[in-house]
Amino acid sequence: MNKQEQPIEKSLLQETGDKLQMARHELDEFAVQLALGKTEARDKFMEMKKNFLKRLDEWNEAFTIEGKEDDVKKRIEILEAQLNVGGADEKKSFGYRIGKILAALEVVKVEISKKIKTAQHQTDFDHEVEMFRLKLEILRLKFSLKKFEVKEIFHVRMEEAREKIESITHEARGKIKSGKAKYSGFADEAELAYKHFRKAVEALQH
Repeated sequence: MNKQEQPIEKSLLQETGDKLQMARHELDEFAVQLALGKTEARDKFMEMKKNFLKRLDEWNEAFTIEGKEDDVKKRIEILEAQLNVGGADEKKSFGYRIGKILAALEVVKVEISKKIKTAQHQTDFDHEVEMFRLKLEILRLKFSLKKFEVKEIFHVRMEEAREKIESITHEARGKIKSGKAKYSGFADEAELAYKHFRKAVEALQH
């Protein structure tokens, strides 16, 4: 490995690790606020989908060749339609709609990913999609459970996620330093962190 590349790779790795730790804190706070009633689930959902759809448009525009016909916009509109179904019955219907929402989201993710050329951009895009999915799942539980509580097991799982992020970041840094690994967006490392976030979210059901 070119020695000049190592500082850049280490910097990007640190950025990824920091982003994952901030995501852990964000998810923890998101769940706690919903449980304590500090934020209304429906209001949070409306805010989330508005911001996320805007980000999808920005991602798609950034990687669409000027003058080229863009079918991805239609895919985003389909996702938007799924997110907008329900209206006043949001609480009752959200659990039933989640499958269709996630299916439409996956199509958009695949289509935009086809346009992305760099590992860093792909990692950043995947992160935004994964965070949206995790928050959707927390909202689904909030809407469907008779009593939505953040129990100790959730915090335990989040602490495990923090430790895992530190561990995989340290391990990846060692590989870069020794020349055994080259920067590839750290997608595998991020996916391990997301698995721990999912375990924490699943713990909210118990």
